[in-house]
Amino acid sequence: MFHAAVLTPSKACSNGKPFVFSNTMDLPRHLEAHRALWLRATDTPFLKGQAGSSVFGRGQTYAQGGAVQALATSLENDDLRAQATISGTQDYAVQWRISREGAVTAGCDCPHAQDGYFCKHQGALGLTLHALLSGDAPATDGAAQKKIAAAAKRAQTQAANRQALRDFLSRQSAQTLAERLWQWAERDRALMADVKAWAAVDGAATAGGEPSALKPVINQLLAHGGFIDYHEASDYARRARSVVTLLQGAAQRDPVAVRALCEHALKRLWKAIEVADDSDGAIGDVTVQVFEVLKSAVAAEHPPGEWAKTWFTLLEADPFGLWPDDALVDVAGPAFQRAWGQRVTDEWLAYAARTEAGSAAKRRGASEWDYRRSQLRDRYIAHLKRQGDAQAVLEALQAHLREAHEYSELVAYLESLGKHREALQRARQGHQRFPDDGRMEADLLRCYERDGWDEEALAIRRRQLENSPSVEHYAAVLRAAQAAGRDVAAYRQELLDWAIQRELVERKQRQRWTPDSPLDVSTRLRWLLYEDRLDDAVALARPPHASTASLLHELALQLPEARRDDALALLRRVFDARMARANSPYAEELQVVREMLARQTPEQRRQWLAHLRVAYKAKRNFIKGLDAPEPNQT
Repeated sequence: MFHAAVLTPSKACSNGKPFVFSNTMDLPRHLEAHRALWLRATDTPFLKGQAGSSVFGRGQTYAQGGAVQALATSLENDDLRAQATISGTQDYAVQWRISREGAVTAGCDCPHAQDGYFCKHQGALGLTLHALLSGDAPATDGAAQKKIAAAAKRAQTQAANRQALRDFLSRQSAQTLAERLWQWAERDRALMADVKAWAAVDGAATAGGEPSALKPVINQLLAHGGFIDYHEASDYARRARSVVTLLQGAAQRDPVAVRALCEHALKRLWKAIEVADDSDGAIGDVTVQVFEVLKSAVAAEHPPGEWAKTWFTLLEADPFGLWPDDALVDVAGPAFQRAWGQRVTDEWLAYAARTEAGSAAKRRGASEWDYRRSQLRDRYIAHLKRQGDAQAVLEALQAHLREAHEYSELVAYLESLGKHREALQRARQGHQRFPDDGRMEADLLRCYERDGWDEEALAIRRRQLENSPSVEHYAAVLRAAQAAGRDVAAYRQELLDWAIQRELVERKQRQRWTPDSPLDVSTRLRWLLYEDRLDDAVALARPPHASTASLLHELALQLPEARRDDALALLRRVFDARMARANSPYAEELQVVREMLARQTPEQRRQWLAHLRVAYKAKRNFIKGLDAPEPNQT
């Protein structure tokens, strides 16, 4: 959920009118250092990389043509969020979220975005955010406005043309339409299948829609002639959805009969899925819809206990074994629930008696994952939870511990009961048995930090950092050190000393292959940037030390105007590193050039551009980029 007014430009627009730029977006002081990251997350190279040049170009047209409307921005948990309406051929709702680290999540309800692509509407909102963050007003483009207006007019014309065709058809006689439809169907197999489905549905309606008349219709609608390829699957799913419509209508009149029809339909659909390329999940979606009808029929008239046998048979017919039965059991009534509970109890206890006393390897958790065991155990635990007997659930969880996730489940259940001491004991046992399992480590860490075992929590945090020295782990270990009463400044230095030793070891390993390999200080530099220790970061980053180009770039962009020379030196290193492996169209490299030009004196700019034209004259597209007008910074 987006909430406006926590953070807005001085004239944020939320009234449905085109967004009017006013000035630079103000940020809280603790986030001001992240403005550079957010600018990079909304700049032209990034957006082009996400959308592609063609889609980006259309998004730029939207941004410059006044299509961004009802803009609202906010800060939530230090993430920058925005939403807007983008108006073109029709209106679409667009959302953006940028984390404090610069990670982007964007969405739109247009078809292109719904298919998983970065669309022109997301690009338009990204460009507008860049304008707010940079303070550079997006240049309005009269040609872009005309394009948008023309596109909207074309959409209106197309809608009018479609309506005219509908009016034309409505004036034709039934006989004329029937003859023309039959001619088309004889030439188009998919259309013929739709006509047959239509006839079957109509036949069921003619018979009064009685459930007894639906089974042959279902058979006809769900029939297939062997393998269903990717293109045929969507046509098959469209016909199959007619089955859902029929079942929904009949369920209101005779839920018992519809229950049996749903069972029949599911079996037919599963048979089809076994021989179909259902990559898009269209047929699978129909099975979900049929299951929902079955659930509503069961809720409308509770089945007898004997139906539990039918239900388990149906589950076994599922080729993927993915159907969760809790949803149906919850609505099936007491008789079915008792029968279901008795069966899952008997099945689990019998299975456990045969297998739980298995080999020592299994007891140590060395066996492969046993799907059948997991299925039966989960059903049994669900039955006990449904009965509301917490002690019985706890005893069952404790009696059947083999996998890491089962220890984790037990720890969570003990915590839900407020048994924190027992939860810690079980977390220790689980971690001792599965020392490399991330869930068990997370459980133990959570228990330690909750219960005040600060030194033990610090040890885990330190181990996590040494395995993966990310900024997140660095911050967490410092918080743990503070909680444990350590001198944070001294502990920070201890971490930096550890990082130095790690860097030296890594350089020694690289020097086996590259004798002159420099010391890569990326780990320490990343930590210093996180803490906004820019002076220390600049000193550390100087040659002969090496670091990733992205970190050097981030450092350069965060330096204030007073450190212009340091920023230029860093950007030059970034440019050289990227240009060494760059390919056309050189978007990132040209962006770095522009960032350098913005920090140079006129004479420096002249000399720098002259040098580039000579040094890279063979890279024609790069030189063209230098000669092109500077792109709009939105």
